[in-house]
This record gives sequence, structure tokens and C-alpha cells, in this order.
Amino acid sequence: MQSTLQRYAADPAAGALALFIEHVAVCINDKQTLRPTGRLYEDVAAAGLTDVLDLFHRRLDDTEHAIYEVRRVAKVRGTGTRPVIARSVRLLDRGSRAEMAAALLGMPGQLHTGNDGIARSIALRRGETPPWAERFYVACPAVVADKARPHFERWFAEVAAGDVALF
Repeated sequence: MQSTLQRYAADPAAGALALFIEHVAVCINDKQTLRPTGRLYEDVAAAGLTDVLDLFHRRLDDTEHAIYEVRRVAKVRGTGTRPVIARSVRLLDRGSRAEMAAALLGMPGQLHTGNDGIARSIALRRGETPPWAERFYVACPAVVADKARPHFERWFAEVAAGDVALF
């Protein structure tokens, strides 16, 4: 990690790009990071790489944002096997970062801001064990393409119909 931070100190734009990529990934999946041991943002901040952080925050402010609907479903394949997890991401609206932060307030669900500072409006909270379904809305840089598995809608409907963990 030290060599990565040294590289970012020498090339702040590369560090800012890595933070941007991590930020987008975390917006869509709060458990996603670029590193297995935690968030790159925390390491960059702890190292005092203010040039990297400034470029990253400027890029966020200058990038068009969107409201995304994110849905996930975990289906059980069989006893003792890992579940199949499928995701649907759908862009609903575009605008400035401030406009999309304001638009998020009007989305269905309960607004929750995580430790990462990312606000999500949670319309369906996932269960503790599969099968589970979740649905939330998030303001995120408008760089994520709509996507879903071919059978996602059917899977989501099957699992969400039995899920009563709303908000």
C-alpha cells in the first residue's frame, strides 16, 4: 500500500481517478472497495495526500450525476452452496451533483447516510440470510450503464414478494 500512496503523491491525478472509481463502486454497492482491507479513500486521507483529495472532490463536483435505482436479489441454489446474487441498475434522472442530492430526498424509502458519507434512500432492506431482495436509490456520478441479468425481474419479484423488510 505504501508504494501505491507514494505513486499517488507523485501523480495526484492517478490517485484522484482511483478514488473516483472506488466512489462510484461504493455508491452502487456499499460493500465494494478497490482493496480487500478497506477503502482507499481512508488510506489517502490518513496519508495526508490533500492534492489527491482536492482533485477527487473537484472531479465529483464537476461530473454530471444521476439518480440510480439499484436492486439486488440473492437466490438460494441449493443446500450448502453460495447464493446467486443478481443486480439491476437503472438511471432515473440526470443533473448536477447538488440537483441529484436534492432529488434523492424525494425518492421512495428511508434516507440513510452511511459512514462513507453516501446517502441512499432505502425502499426495501435486504434480509440477513438468503433469499433476500433489496432496493435503494442513490445519487452517483452518471457513469454507470443500465444493466440487469435476463431473468432478474422474475427473480426479484419471486424473492421480494416474500420479503416484508420494507425500509
